[in-house]
Amino acid sequence: MENKKTWLYGVVAVAAVAAIALGVSMKGSYFQGKIGGPVTGPVTDVGKGSAPITKDLWAAYLTRNDKGVNTATKDCAPDIIGNQYAKYICYALSKGYFETDTNGKFNPNNTLTRAKGVKTLAGVFKIPTYTAYTGPQLANDVKSTDWFFGFANALINKGCPDTIDENKNFRPAESLTISEAKNWVLCAQGKSMSKPVTGPATKPVTGPVTKPVVTDNIDRVNFVRLVASKMPGYKQSDVKNCVETAGWFTDLKAGSMEAKFACYAAQKGLIASKSKFDSKALVNRVAGLKMIESAFGLDIAGPSKFCGDTTGNEWFTNILEIASSNSFPALYDAAGNCNPDGVLTNADAKAWVNHAKTL
Repeated sequence: MENKKTWLYGVVAVAAVAAIALGVSMKGSYFQGKIGGPVTGPVTDVGKGSAPITKDLWAAYLTRNDKGVNTATKDCAPDIIGNQYAKYICYALSKGYFETDTNGKFNPNNTLTRAKGVKTLAGVFKIPTYTAYTGPQLANDVKSTDWFFGFANALINKGCPDTIDENKNFRPAESLTISEAKNWVLCAQGKSMSKPVTGPATKPVTGPVTKPVVTDNIDRVNFVRLVASKMPGYKQSDVKNCVETAGWFTDLKAGSMEAKFACYAAQKGLIASKSKFDSKALVNRVAGLKMIESAFGLDIAGPSKFCGDTTGNEWFTNILEIASSNSFPALYDAAGNCNPDGVLTNADAKAWVNHAKTL
């Protein structure tokens, strides 16, 4: 009997030691695999490292070393309650790194474009931006008129990995991946990194150098003008005679056609009347769809197809459903994603407006 007790105590002791060791291991690897060190090895071994990073994980990775995180609340937005990164999200919101949508939601499962990612990174780590930069373009697809021009150039100039590809493109409209996010944060912190994941090896180009194709993104002033000029009932005289309200769009030259179109669009309810118009800001895809659907009075016209990169519970779900049910061209990419936060191109904007006119 005594031998059985001794044996039982021994088993319990071993189990206790194992439990303590497991607890220490779990604590030390809280972010392991998601927000640990940079991803190394071939792409096939990356796992989720090559997947787009979600907003909640990005907030956690950006702020996990800040002292104020542990005192942050966990209920600052209705859709993050119970989220494992809630305190990081609330801290990031309190510091102004992120904003909630018009419904007060954070949309934690949304992904980010590389342009939005580099802006938040610069804000968190106080990276000086090229706000007055007048030198040559550091990336072929980042123009001086782009709203993210300074942020992207700052990161490229800092020599951070995963900023420009072999064609010297920054790819602002593409989704920021987990592996890219890791390397950007480590670079911003000034920490050493192992070689970042850059994709499978490809044969070097040996032929003549050709100019890379630059994505032709549409800015806000041209998009508003495009939509307003094509909407039902449009008359050029109505635009010219639009009375600009004092205090509206002070960054546009009074009496200019840009100001007149902004005035017309505001009166038609396409845009909000406010002090600034932000004419050079780019338009993301879901904002573009919302304006087009409003201008042409569109609603759900039948069955819609699910977007692979959304949950179906976002604030813009109905906007995508309307576009899908009305068979908008170029709504889905080859993988079945809608890329709602992606930057809208001139080609897609014109295709969408022309399609809406036929409905």
